Amino acid sequence: MGKDKKRVLNLGYAFDEERVLKKFRKLSKEGWTLKKSNILNYELVKGEKKEQIYSMDYRDFSKNKEGLDEYIEIFKAGGWEYVCSNQNMFHFFKANVGTKPIYATKKEEAEKYRDIYKISKITALVSVICLLLSIIFIVKTKGISIILLVILASSAGILMPSIMMILALNRKFKKS
Repeated sequence: MGKDKKRVLNLGYAFDEERVLKKFRKLSKEGWTLKKSNILNYELVKGEKKEQIYSMDYRDFSKNKEGLDEYIEIFKAGGWEYVCSNQNMFHFFKANVGTKPIYATKKEEAEKYRDIYKISKITALVSVICLLLSIIFIVKTKGISIILLVILASSAGILMPSIMMILALNRKFKKS
């Protein structure tokens, strides 16, 4: 990365949201602004030193890309500027210090997690089914193939982050 770009590690949206949003605010005072987000990291670019607050929202627009424009306009009307999205589901906004928060109450804030919570539960369920079917097939045939190993490893690899997300979101729901 050059002197005008910086990366910040993404430790998981559900686990690290508060910390990373505070970090973005701190970095904005030094002239760093969020530009891109992906599963592994956030990319920031050097610009004007201006303290800004950041917020993240979860809404699934993978099947309704046109709805994203309207969604962004709603935030814009509240003083929030759209920054970037990841996977058409994780959306970042920034605003001047003093702008009214996107979610005024803990209950409203908990609502933002409903879509991702639902998707995580479905993903976990599908992973468990694949794991169980693979195990049943191995027991019945008394053998294992490379395809079954791939299915087992993939299912387990998808199941663990899904369970971690569900547990983290359950904790957030209990706080609200």
